[in-house]
Amino acid sequence: MQIINPNYSTLNAEQTAAIALNTAHVAGDGSDHADVATNTSGIASNVTAIGLNTTHRGSDGSDHSLSHTQGTDTTLGTLTANIAMGGYEITGAGPIAGGVNVISIGEGTVLSAEQCLGSLCLVTGAYTVTLPAVSTVAEGANVTIYSTGANLIKVDLNSVDRFILDGASIGDDHMMDSASAAGDYVTVIKDSVSGWTVIGRSGTWTDGGTS
Repeated sequence: MQIINPNYSTLNAEQTAAIALNTAHVAGDGSDHADVATNTSGIASNVTAIGLNTTHRGSDGSDHSLSHTQGTDTTLGTLTANIAMGGYEITGAGPIAGGVNVISIGEGTVLSAEQCLGSLCLVTGAYTVTLPAVSTVAEGANVTIYSTGANLIKVDLNSVDRFILDGASIGDDHMMDSASAAGDYVTVIKDSVSGWTVIGRSGTWTDGGTS
């Protein structure tokens, strides 16, 4: 492709780079899928700043990008916008670190779907803790229920759900009971639309019957 410049017979490297940024990618239907960046100065130091303001559009034309605006300073600032993933996944080569949500449990507590995403529930008395309907929680949802004292802890669930304990179902709407020892805990994970499976525990947990 020949580039015609009325002012100069030959474009220098900085001008060529600036013009190259303003190219378009046109789809079969004629729509422009390009991230157009305009650099009127032709200064190479602006290229990095311009590249930060790209746009990623979905099939419906909606803007899925986060725009970070800065001037000629090429030092990145801090992004403060919340990122709504909308079903997308984050992957990376390094570890993702974070704390566990710790919840203090009172009598008659019904956990929310959000509280079953890896939370630790500290039960301070002889209380019943009820899980949300398994149909309302995400795949892989899990929660740990821990007894801080020598109390009988009951873990209840939705009437159509069930627990798998020691590799077998204890029946729809059947609770699990602790052995009333301090430090007893049970960790359950959503295994399917049918219910929860015990994947870890301390102490003896048994079928507590229906609520």
